[in-house]
Amino acid sequence: MKAVLNHPAEQAKQKCLNRAMRILARRLHSRRQLQQKLRRHWSAAVVAEALRELRRFEYLDDRRFARAMACASVEKHHGRQRAMVDLMRSGVANDVAQQALQEAYEGQDQVQMARQLAAQHARRLRGLDAPTARRRLMGLLQRRGFDYETVRPILDELWRGGDFDP
Repeated sequence: MKAVLNHPAEQAKQKCLNRAMRILARRLHSRRQLQQKLRRHWSAAVVAEALRELRRFEYLDDRRFARAMACASVEKHHGRQRAMVDLMRSGVANDVAQQALQEAYEGQDQVQMARQLAAQHARRLRGLDAPTARRRLMGLLQRRGFDYETVRPILDELWRGGDFDP
C-alpha cells in the first residue's frame, strides 16, 4: 500500500479526500458546493475521484443534504419558494429538491407560518406610517419565500383587524 501512496496522483487524491472530510465534518455540503471548494486547490480529475470515493462511502449525499436544508428552512419560517431557491443555489437537482421540500413542508401551514412572522415583525414597525410599514412587511415576507397571494390577505387582516396601529 505504501508504494501506491508514493505516487503523486494518489497523494493528491488522498490530500483532496482529507480536505473534503474536514469540510464535511463542519457541516453538510451538496456535491456541487464541495466540488467548488476543492477545485480551488486540485485538478478536476483529482476532485472527481475524491467525490466518487466520498459518495461510495456515503459521506456525500445530495438527498440527505436537501432534506436537512429543507427542514432547516421550515425551522427558520421560510416559505417553500425561498427554500427551493436556496437548494437550487446549492446545486441540488430539481427533482431531489422538490422531494425534500415535499417531505419537509408536509403538514406545515404556509399561511399560519406567514401570519406568525408578520405579527412578530409588525410590532417592530409600529412607529412608521402605514404605507411604509406595509411595504416593509410585504418585502420581508416575500424575501422569506411567501408568495403574494399568501402575503396580501395577511397584511389586509393586520390592518383591518386593528392589530396594527401606525
